Amino acid sequence: MGRPDLARFTKPVAHYAAYFDDYLASLGPRGPASSTAQQLAYRKSVLAQWGLIAKGPREALPYVKRLLARSEPESRSAAAAVLAAWTGRDSSFVPELLAAAEGETDPETLGTLISALARAHTRSALPLFGRILRDPTSRHGDVHWAVVEGLSAIAGRRFELSEHGLRDADAWLREQGA
Repeated sequence: MGRPDLARFTKPVAHYAAYFDDYLASLGPRGPASSTAQQLAYRKSVLAQWGLIAKGPREALPYVKRLLARSEPESRSAAAAVLAAWTGRDSSFVPELLAAAEGETDPETLGTLISALARAHTRSALPLFGRILRDPTSRHGDVHWAVVEGLSAIAGRRFELSEHGLRDADAWLREQGA
């Protein structure tokens, strides 16, 4: 529970990539041999994500970009989580996050990308946040609240605590020209 000591993740990126690739393979049509094998594969995928975070963008970014481009939502979500962790220290990943969020359809992955963009306090995400908030076909409560919480972080206001959080966040976006 919580964040592990990243200094303990000393294996090369290939080791953590193999863990995650095994997890993705366990989701395929043949899947794992048992539920125990699936649980192990999942646990290894969590370790893989922490390992990639620990290795940092200099070593792990090429693999994370490949995960972001894969078709499995689990892959894109993990890549988004790693980028989100890195964005807390380095906002140079904002273009990758924006590009990934533009075409994302999986609500969990999109929520992670929105949170990462908010953590970076990037105003360049405002047009994207506005499109998501106003798109009548994207009425997914979790995604909308991720945008509201993200806007709260960027604006320095607490839209999520407002009785009309969505409306107030949208009004603020419009004031910003987004």
